[in-house]
Amino acid sequence: MARLNQNIVIPDNTRLETSYQLYDSDIDSITFGKNIEICGNYIFACSQQIRELYIPDKTIFSGYGIFYCSNGLQNLRIGDNVKLKGCYLFQNCSNLESIAFGHSTIISGTSCFSGMIRLQRLQFSPNMTFSAFYLFAECDTIREVIIPDNCTISGDFFFKNCPRLERIVIGNNVIIQGSKCFHECTGLKSIIIGDNVTISGMNFLDKCFVNQNVEITIGSGYVGHPINIPMPILRIEKFGDVKGTLRFESIECMISFEEFKDDSDVIILACGHVFLLDPLQIWLGTQKVCPTCRQKI
Repeated sequence: MARLNQNIVIPDNTRLETSYQLYDSDIDSITFGKNIEICGNYIFACSQQIRELYIPDKTIFSGYGIFYCSNGLQNLRIGDNVKLKGCYLFQNCSNLESIAFGHSTIISGTSCFSGMIRLQRLQFSPNMTFSAFYLFAECDTIREVIIPDNCTISGDFFFKNCPRLERIVIGNNVIIQGSKCFHECTGLKSIIIGDNVTISGMNFLDKCFVNQNVEITIGSGYVGHPINIPMPILRIEKFGDVKGTLRFESIECMISFEEFKDDSDVIILACGHVFLLDPLQIWLGTQKVCPTCRQKI
């Protein structure tokens, strides 16, 4: 296509339905009016000259791959109450460095933000809904993810395989229903989970604990599956072998209230308190402190 060298202006109340309309074009920028819906597929895909893009409030993207492989794009801002329903919308935008989302945005298109190998700055807003699969999968350079209050995540493989992700902060009243969220994010060092968080999706943080020194803080009112935190750094003993050396006299596990037997598998924490292995593993799924004295583990 010939060099357009111009800004494309989309008037208010426009519905774009023609697929591939400006595919692989050299347009420099796009200005969206109000109440825009783009339902055609790959309309602006492979646009190499667009550097920045603002999607206004209440815009609807329902077509597939609208900006797929637009490798010139570096900065993306999305307004409030935007609906991103099409799949692959911004997939493989390999030079995209920053994305900012407005309040109450709904992302329901599968893989619409994945394969962004230079993404470094990501800003979510409260009340967002993430219902698509493979959102932000394989974003190789992202280091921090902050999920604000009152967000809902129901799609599977949210932030799958982001190897440099170091810090996750989950706000209050967040619901995570999708399975394998943050799967294989092996660089994690810190996880903070706020109050009244519900995690019902299976295998949350699966295969993330390669670094045994991950710090985990979980707020009050947590509901859901225990977070499976492996414990290779905690030595497993038989109660009969250690009962004569304990700092505190112990007859039963203070988590399950089961009586210790000589062949019971137990863990002695650094504070000196002793617990049965299985109940302690379940406890550590929601809290990383000693159940008796609350010392940090």
